[in-house]
Amino acid sequence: MVGRKKWLWSGLALVVAGVVIVVIGNVVPGVARKPIGTEGARAAVQQYLVAQGGAKQFAVSEVWNFTSGPYYAAVEESAGGRGAFELLVDRYSGAISPEPGPNMMWNLKYGMMGGGGMMGGGYGGRGGMMGGGYGGGGYGPGMMGYRVGYGPTPGGGEPRMTAQAAEERAQAYLNKAVPGAKVRPAGASDEFYGYWTLDFDRNGKLAGMLSVNAATGDVWLHTWHATPTEVAEEKPD
Repeated sequence: MVGRKKWLWSGLALVVAGVVIVVIGNVVPGVARKPIGTEGARAAVQQYLVAQGGAKQFAVSEVWNFTSGPYYAAVEESAGGRGAFELLVDRYSGAISPEPGPNMMWNLKYGMMGGGGMMGGGYGGRGGMMGGGYGGGGYGPGMMGYRVGYGPTPGGGEPRMTAQAAEERAQAYLNKAVPGAKVRPAGASDEFYGYWTLDFDRNGKLAGMLSVNAATGDVWLHTWHATPTEVAEEKPD
């Protein structure tokens, strides 16, 4: 079995290189200016997973395209279909980088707070950049939203929130921040370790996504995305 720490830490060099390529591909005229499309983005993520030894552990659950900027890819665990982590794919070069926000700050297994994750940290161990690790100092407030009575589970285990509770928290936030928006029902792959990422509509069209912290109920709107134009979900075998 390939350890999470081995393949994700070894992928840091690729991520750094990807960031450089993203900058070049979007700034220097004439460099890879044709968008690779959602299928190209999916292929880029799959190649990344293969290169890091995670092809059997993970699958791409969906890829989003936007009017501009990078593609978004959600990756789920092959066993059980639970959300694992979220990535950005440069629309011209296919370079891969971790999505900012909840994916890095709230992901308790693969993010900065996860023991075998992208940036270190640990379950019940040392805390990440936003509050303590659970089982230790608890969570601090999120970047956006408000605290409610969700906390670590007894014994320092992973905090869990039901899909219904996540939807209610997301809708309450949208009612104030994005009037007229309506959260879409959550699916199994929308639950990540420590948070949910949910989609929402506005004026009858897909308008964006936001995340809900499973421990605190804090809400984080993904403001770095442009207007979504297409969502390509996982294809059945």
